[in-house]
Formats: sequence, C-alpha cells, structure tokens
Amino acid sequence: MADVAVIKDYLQTQGLKLSLDDVAVAMLAAQTVLAIGQGEVDGGILWYAEDEVVLREWLPEAAQQGHALRQVFLALDATLQRSPAASAAVYWLGDAQILPLVQLPSLLRLAAQGQSMPAVISVSGDSALRFLPSRVAQTGWLVSIDDVADWLVDGSLIGPQPGISQLALPISDEEGQILGVVFVADERSRFCDPEAMIPWVGLALALSPFMREWLPNNNAHTDNLNQQEEIQ
Repeated sequence: MADVAVIKDYLQTQGLKLSLDDVAVAMLAAQTVLAIGQGEVDGGILWYAEDEVVLREWLPEAAQQGHALRQVFLALDATLQRSPAASAAVYWLGDAQILPLVQLPSLLRLAAQGQSMPAVISVSGDSALRFLPSRVAQTGWLVSIDDVADWLVDGSLIGPQPGISQLALPISDEEGQILGVVFVADERSRFCDPEAMIPWVGLALALSPFMREWLPNNNAHTDNLNQQEEIQ
C-alpha cells in the first residue's frame, strides 16, 4: 500500500508539484509488479555480461537472487508502458564494502531497456558531468533535462549523452540516504511533462523498500551540500 506521508515528503523534497493521488496510484502499480508481477525474462538479459562487467561477479552473493532481478526488470518494463521512452535503467548505489570490485562509490545497473546504458557509473570526480545518474546520486536531487544540447553548450554536461532529453530520480530511504537512481532518456525534447513523470516517480518510490529488503546495507555516503557546490 502506498504510504502517503512518504510520497508527500518525496514530492516536497524534490520540489515536484504532482498530484499526490496520481503518484500514489503509480507507486502502488509499481509495488504490485515488484511483489507479484509475472513474466519470463531471458537469463542473459537479467544476468548480463557487458562492458567488462559480469553482473554475477559484481552483485554480493547474498543479493544474487534472480527473482528479485526479474521483478525489477518487470517493474521497469511496466513503467515504460505507462510512460514510453527510448531507454531507461535502474541503478543501485554501492561502495567498496559491498561492491568489492570498486574502490569508490559506484552505481551498478540492475535492469535496463532500450538504448545501451553503462553497466557501472562511478560516483566521484567529474562523473557528475558525464553521467546524470552520478549527479543525482551525489546530490540527492532529481534532475529533468528538456534539451541535453543546452546542457552540453554551457558545460553542465560533457561527453556523449543518450537521448535529447533525460530524467534521473533518486531512490532514497526515509532518512534521505540514496539507495540508487532511476534514469530515463528519450529522443523527444521535453518528453517528461508532469503526466509522463508520475509513473517514474512512482517507480522510484516503490523501489526504495524493495531494494532495502533485497540488497545489503549501503554505506556509500556523500555530503549532498558539498557535492552540490562542487558540480554547480
């Protein structure tokens, strides 16, 4: 059941003027898929091996649950059906204590659809300029970009970017600690109007308790205020 207080806090924190009732419905829809969604997903898609990243080697042994991965994939797919986009991904934020193959906090891709997305994104250095999910993981603030070209021109983003427009939403717990990021990109400018954003907000909210139960405690921590000052 959607927690109205949690939704209200997320909307206020992120400065979103969305219908509380509509977000609650979207969150409940995502929660339902995460809990009881049915569907066959090819094992090679779930347990991907690409960009020199073999997911089975990166996920801690305690978290190597194919069922949980499948539910995240199905929830992502269901959200794409409600709010179509060229590509989307769900990332989990981990540090060296729970992701032994990294030295610094990094985002590990749990599920993706559409255009190719990086399997691992560092959350340090200039990665906030190269990857929107990294920026959101560092600051804790949602970012919606209507036209990526404008951000490239003024230097807010650098390097190759997916899509013409992008949306990245933090997955956070009740204390505000960042657990991961939902990332969406599309070939349309301004694709993510309020109506299109609602299903993605619902997914980010639904993933928070699911990821807390499934994945090891995440000790990756950043000072949001300092990070904001560094990347502005």
